[in-house]
Amino acid sequence: MEKGYASFAQYYRHNYLPYLPENKSARILVISCGPGYLVNVLQRAGYTDVLGIDSDSEKIAHATAHGLSCKTDEAFPYLEEHVDAFDVIIPE
Repeated sequence: MEKGYASFAQYYRHNYLPYLPENKSARILVISCGPGYLVNVLQRAGYTDVLGIDSDSEKIAHATAHGLSCKTDEAFPYLEEHVDAFDVIIPE
């Protein structure tokens, strides 16, 4: 998992960042974030309100060990409880 932070970063920067809001305070949810590769890229790009969720608690433990804002949760129940809570939702 550790190698993914570097190997996926260029892909995410090229394919995701150009399409995200210029406002670095935009509320962004990353669904199925795994160990937080995209969350890491977004935080490093200056986005300040990013949350990743994933149902795999082992991957979330890895993400939080890296200081990433990620938590274990199921996508559909989470979305039902947080209607209109995000400006951008990225399903991975």
